[in-house]
Amino acid sequence: KQWYQRRVRGSTITITIHSSIFISFSALIKRTTNNNTKLTARRMRKISLSLFVVLIFCCVSVYCSVVSLTITAQYPAKNIKGADLYIRGDNLGLNWNKGVKAAYISKDTWQITFNYSSTSYNNQLFQFKFLVEDSVWMIGHNFGILLSDTTSYATVYPWFFTVNGTYQYVRNIFSPQLNNTRDLVIYTPPSYCENTYKIYDNVLI
Repeated sequence: KQWYQRRVRGSTITITIHSSIFISFSALIKRTTNNNTKLTARRMRKISLSLFVVLIFCCVSVYCSVVSLTITAQYPAKNIKGADLYIRGDNLGLNWNKGVKAAYISKDTWQITFNYSSTSYNNQLFQFKFLVEDSVWMIGHNFGILLSDTTSYATVYPWFFTVNGTYQYVRNIFSPQLNNTRDLVIYTPPSYCENTYKIYDNVLI
């Protein structure tokens, strides 16, 4: 087998071509020539058609194994005054040293798509972070996605500047069950006020 690699948007697609098929065609032509027999137009058409079928099979196999991952980042653009978001990561052609610019597709929304071979990357963990102008790192842990063998989408909500969370006090809340009043302390994490698109599943009181 001969192996060829082609880069597609930062990912690698490996194409396997069985050279034995082409060797058999070469042997056929050589044997016919050695017997001093001229290749008829009909035989040439058969050989050409067979080569064409093999080529189509290879192309279809490669096409069917390519899937995509689209990552959307939502963040208030007013906070970064028209700057761009970049992405760095550990897979799909990315690295932690230099980022790739995401496309600004609509208000407060950036997006980037990666094409990859489902047979080569399936079930691999892809970790990444967004940066403002490829210099200011997002705060918090890495985003992580388990790559699949089908086309997939993910939406993330990064934040970049707020380090500490906040506490809010609600005074004198009456409890009819206890027949008394209490103060409530509500904690909101650092990303709560900076990225208003992020949704939280619980409230800590």
